[in-house]
Amino acid sequence: MRRLSLVIVFPLLLAVLSPLHADLVAHWPLDDSGEDIVGGFDGLETGGVTYGAIGANDNTDGAASFQNGAISVVFAPELNPESFTITLWARPVGGAGFRSPITARYDGIVAGGGNLDGFIIYNNPANIWQFWTGDGESAMDGWDSLQGLPVEEGEWQHLAISFDAETQEKNFYINGMLEASSTDQGYAPVTDVSRALHIGGGGDRGDQYRCCLIYTSDAADEGLGVDLGGRRIIKK
Repeated sequence: MRRLSLVIVFPLLLAVLSPLHADLVAHWPLDDSGEDIVGGFDGLETGGVTYGAIGANDNTDGAASFQNGAISVVFAPELNPESFTITLWARPVGGAGFRSPITARYDGIVAGGGNLDGFIIYNNPANIWQFWTGDGESAMDGWDSLQGLPVEEGEWQHLAISFDAETQEKNFYINGMLEASSTDQGYAPVTDVSRALHIGGGGDRGDQYRCCLIYTSDAADEGLGVDLGGRRIIKK
């Protein structure tokens, strides 16, 4: 079992996208709690979670710090869309193993269900950003992974992942640039009601994350300038 130890600094948001605009589904500012100020999908802190860390830039407020802790959000179908975009700020500062700012997954190898579902952003043991998805098929096939850039330790980096169920396009953006893409990797949303969405996880030691958003569509354009009802994603 992997232990949590990280600093995570970001407001987490989730939005449903219509053809005309993005409707915000959830927003976790993480300024002083795990409260979702939009959809009511409040998170519960476990372990070492504190608030008040400095955000990524002047456009971001305070944030949560994780040392062997996490924020868990009870399962909801709205948080596990068939198509999605997730964005966040990350400032890794240490740790080892697989360090994850956000994950919603069902692991059939561990749970015994035989399949892999969901999404994960990882800072892997080699300090490389990765975007994992489970395709709903046999766990023996393993997770589908896109590999991004090497992690810039001690520096803020903006990450965005997306999956379009219609086109099967899976993308990984870092600092506003598309770094990896595939139409050969699948994704199946988590449906097991026992599986929470986790903010923070893995073997982090002081990593910081902030400004994470989730949408139910591939909302990221080449500049990740998605308008969320007047609130625009701000990148470093």
